[in-house]
Amino acid sequence: LEDLGIDYDYYNVPSGSNGPSSSYMSSYDHVIWFTGDDYQNTLTSTDQSNLQTYLDNGGTLFISGQDIGYDLGSGNSFLRNYLAADYSADDSNSNTVNGQSGTAYAEASYSLSGGDGASNNNYPDEITLYTSASGSEAVCLKYGTGTNGGIQHDSGTYKTIYFAFPFEAINSRTDREDAMKKA
Repeated sequence: LEDLGIDYDYYNVPSGSNGPSSSYMSSYDHVIWFTGDDYQNTLTSTDQSNLQTYLDNGGTLFISGQDIGYDLGSGNSFLRNYLAADYSADDSNSNTVNGQSGTAYAEASYSLSGGDGASNNNYPDEITLYTSASGSEAVCLKYGTGTNGGIQHDSGTYKTIYFAFPFEAINSRTDREDAMKKA
């Protein structure tokens, strides 16, 4: 964000706590939510409710985490209806993602290991596109294995981009800047 010249505030969620309230998030046009190495309680039910309220009021969300789908499970309504995704499998066994044509990430290719990234791409979820979500949605990133790793969604009211891998694992500052700019 600094490289892109974007001002931001930072909200650190203590372990075992809920994230920011919907009223707190409502003062921001965009929310970026990382779950890092969290494998459980990635999004509490309160977090999901707060994010739903924020999005229903026209917010935009960029969310990433390698075990959001694993933690929430297949059929989770927030995952399906707000992120236009469903959990498919744990650990894609891939350290690369490639952009898909017709999306914000067309032509992009990112490595998820080594370099100056966080080196925490341990169990990146495989996800499927949930097409019953309202609006338009598309797979924006696929793992090197060919399975889905990222989905962009525009409901007409809100917009989301969901990475089923840790954004911070992208292995170069230049590529992280590119991914954030596209988001």
